[in-house]
Amino acid sequence: MSYVSDWGNNAIHRVELSGCNVIMKWSVARGPVCLSVNKRHNLFVVSEREQKLQVFITHGILICERNLFVVAPWQFIKLQHDSDNNAYVVSYFGGVDFPGVKR
Repeated sequence: MSYVSDWGNNAIHRVELSGCNVIMKWSVARGPVCLSVNKRHNLFVVSEREQKLQVFITHGILICERNLFVVAPWQFIKLQHDSDNNAYVVSYFGGVDFPGVKR
């Protein structure tokens, strides 16, 4: 299973790798630029145009949405080792932020 972001159509395509067939498509916030998957197979989508992070289960159901409060977010990394399970790093045009890390 793989995911492809469709920036122009604000969508995610779930693809079966063995046959290269799109098996599911769903809408996301405008400008999806980064996708990542955690151990639980949840899909994290960073929206550049709406500065949002959205989390979906494998069937495209939204389970969490957060505003990122950074201009032009680009990448998202969940810090798996964090004990409170809410720490993450967001890179954006011009820098990096650690909004989920207690300092």
